[in-house]
Amino acid sequence: MVITTGDNYVGTAENELREDLLDLYSKLASSYDKPSQNDLANLSIVQDKV
Repeated sequence: MVITTGDNYVGTAENELREDLLDLYSKLASSYDKPSQNDLANLSIVQDKV
């Protein structure tokens, strides 16, 4: 999502919880390997948001 303000500054909004969860789930579901340390760290971040 792109946000523009009055001074025409263009930035990106932070991901919503559903976007973070969907990204993590799709990565884990499509992999045959065990979750990496990075995946587990992302999971704990998502859990903290809930």
